[in-house]
Amino acid sequence: MSVSKTISFTATYTDVQIATAVTILAGLLQCLMCLLRLGSLTTYLSDELVSAFTTGAAMHVITSQLKHVLGLKIKSFHGAFQIIYTYIEIFKNIASTNLVAVMVSAMALLVLVVSKEVLDPRLKPKIKMPLPAELLVVALGTGLSYTLDLAGLHNVQIVGTIPSGFPVPCLPPFGVMGHIIDDAFSIAIVAFTISVAMAKIYAKKHNYEVDSNQELFAQGVSNMATSCFGGFMAASSLSRSAVQESVGGNTQVASLVSGAILLFVLLLLGPLFETLPSAILASIIIIALKGMFLQYKTVPELWRLSPPDFLIWIVTWTATVFIDVKYGLLIGVAFSLLSIVWRSQRPFIAIMGHLPQSNIYRAVNIYKSVGEIPGIKIFRYESSLYFANAEFFKKQLYKLSGTPFGKSISAYGNDDNNLRLEEDEFGSMVGLPEESAEAMQNRTKYIIVDCSMFGYIDLSGVKTLIHCCLEFDQIGITLLLSSCRFKVRNSLERMGFYDKISRDRLHLSLHDAVLYATSKLPDGGASMKQLQLLKLESDV
Repeated sequence: MSVSKTISFTATYTDVQIATAVTILAGLLQCLMCLLRLGSLTTYLSDELVSAFTTGAAMHVITSQLKHVLGLKIKSFHGAFQIIYTYIEIFKNIASTNLVAVMVSAMALLVLVVSKEVLDPRLKPKIKMPLPAELLVVALGTGLSYTLDLAGLHNVQIVGTIPSGFPVPCLPPFGVMGHIIDDAFSIAIVAFTISVAMAKIYAKKHNYEVDSNQELFAQGVSNMATSCFGGFMAASSLSRSAVQESVGGNTQVASLVSGAILLFVLLLLGPLFETLPSAILASIIIIALKGMFLQYKTVPELWRLSPPDFLIWIVTWTATVFIDVKYGLLIGVAFSLLSIVWRSQRPFIAIMGHLPQSNIYRAVNIYKSVGEIPGIKIFRYESSLYFANAEFFKKQLYKLSGTPFGKSISAYGNDDNNLRLEEDEFGSMVGLPEESAEAMQNRTKYIIVDCSMFGYIDLSGVKTLIHCCLEFDQIGITLLLSSCRFKVRNSLERMGFYDKISRDRLHLSLHDAVLYATSKLPDGGASMKQLQLLKLESDV
């Protein structure tokens, strides 16, 4: 938290007071977000993003436990590249490794691995529950540490003093609220997002649904209540969640039992666990994270199946590991959204051909059994048309229809004065005479835009269509629109498309547009009859 320890506007506050104030304010903000139904924003957390984020966060957890496994006392780092600085510090102090702590860790890891990988698969079908290996390791480790005095004789780090009793409830100081609202807001967002990311991991694994708004409300209320007992902001713990799932905790009853045991230990048994070596806890956490690291196996397949999703994984993981967990998540979401925009700017486009003796049209570069209709170009654009891709749409329309878009646009001229279209120094289209009789006979007369994949169209998209229609009109080519959805037709109506372009440019289906265009050709529809006689060839 970036809030200073003291805020000298009316009084001085302790770290605990400020932390509890942040907690209750973050809880209030989460409840407000629930009322506004903002939990739906978690739909932008793709499986690849969640996988990369949790795997990257697991790297931080493993790194934080290495000092306990090796028995090292090193300083902590925060901010960008903290993981690199931590490993540098570990290697600088590697000569100070506590061999007894390493032996304790090795024995704990061995017991846990044998239990999880060898005994559990064989015994679980018979006893209907996993072996409580973690509980056994904790009990043995605590007893061994107490008997051999590992902390006193071998300088092994232990849990240490565990406070007993229950804190007296009190409200956090409200006078500090105005100074911490920005911190509380960012913490509320990050804590909720991390929790939902973890929930999605286990929801997918155990086949259940996650209600993100309910999670918001539950977290908000929990944090508000926690702050009254001196508690800090709560969120899902990667290590604790992995431990609970690995020992078979599948319902809220597991959390109730855990909470009851913690309360019992806090009130009565705390001193009994004071000699538990930290190396034991670190070993339990490391083994529990196995499932997270198995996600690395999906990365090569992700590259083969979907390079854009592979890039989302790599960017999110890199940002999470090397920058920070909270910033890694935000960077991953931002990059994911940018990738969506980028892909919508470069959608699949094709010139469509007609399958003889049918009303079926397919891309000519994919299916050899279809053929283009003489005098007609059918342009398919598989995306919505909006400001970010309108210029790309226009360029590709000119390019694939045989009228290249650029500073030297060779057009076909019109029927009366044979024009070719060029841009002048001001970017305006001007017609210049020049065209052979043979080119006049074979040139395109109609361009049909298949709008069936237009989910929506904005004002920039409508202006682009108007501009293209008028530009093609100058060179004797008629632009038609087909298969527009209701939402697109409504947008065309509202945004003034028909004020400049006649309604007969719009056709219900692609085949209707083709029949209309062929009937208007000079040969009176012979193009369609000629196409139906084409010999069918096998598909590519």
